Amino acid sequence: MKQIDLHIHSNYSDGSDNPEDIVKKAHDKQLDLIALTDHNTIDGINEFKQACIKYRQNALAGIEVSTSYQGQEIHLLGYFNLENDSFESLSKLISAYQNIKITQNEAILNKLKEQFPDVSISEFYHFCKGIAKKQNLNRVHIAKYMVAKGIVSDINGAFNNYIDEKGPFFVSKKPISLYEAIKVVHESKGIAVIAHLGEYHFSVDEKKVFIKDCLDHGIDGFECYHPLNQIEDINLLTGCQQQNPALILTAGSDYHGTNKKNNFLGISYALNLLPEQKEQFDQITTNAYNFLLNYSKK
Repeated sequence: MKQIDLHIHSNYSDGSDNPEDIVKKAHDKQLDLIALTDHNTIDGINEFKQACIKYRQNALAGIEVSTSYQGQEIHLLGYFNLENDSFESLSKLISAYQNIKITQNEAILNKLKEQFPDVSISEFYHFCKGIAKKQNLNRVHIAKYMVAKGIVSDINGAFNNYIDEKGPFFVSKKPISLYEAIKVVHESKGIAVIAHLGEYHFSVDEKKVFIKDCLDHGIDGFECYHPLNQIEDINLLTGCQQQNPALILTAGSDYHGTNKKNNFLGISYALNLLPEQKEQFDQITTNAYNFLLNYSKK
């Protein structure tokens, strides 16, 4: 069995740990392969790479791109060789997204200001200084600001009552197409994997259509094991792989440090699987390790 964690966030997006801390923790846990997949940025990759060299940690460079499919937000994981220098197309996509995100963040803050007059965009940026760059801020940072202002007691309260997608202060953003993002990851010599199928608001039949559409547009794989994936999602994806042997199935914790307290580094949630499910899990993670480690050394 190989221990992999291919879905990890640092403080370059909305995680709490810096890249070196993540690599050290992964090394201490004896994880065989990890990937840094910050939201819509690759700014942390150089620091991550240096830490991987320091701790002799097998790793992939990565990203989690926010995209749109039929009106729903879908997250795409991209994996790259740590030595990759072909990020021109990806960098353009990131820049476009980050401008969109700044507009969304400021619109949410302006909406909050209508009810909470002491909310200030300039104060928000000052509050976030040293946490993340302006272009990498998202709703988690707005939630932290709301906690600091005393509007809510915790991050979950900010999302549940104010700024989640159904909240009264949410403002949608201009979408980036899932298909465009898959194409850009491939142009950047990367491997494109759909994140956490269990998070999306699809019926079983809609998931089947979604998977087929992804396959038709060149997707390389799906995140099979994730805290939000249910056993039905795992069965659906493993069945799909049986029909499409080249499909890559991966596993990730979606670690955010203290910003997601129940998502622990490493895939410890897999320990809750039944014995027959654990055997399948071991095989899938080992296959992903072998394929991606070989890819990372090309």
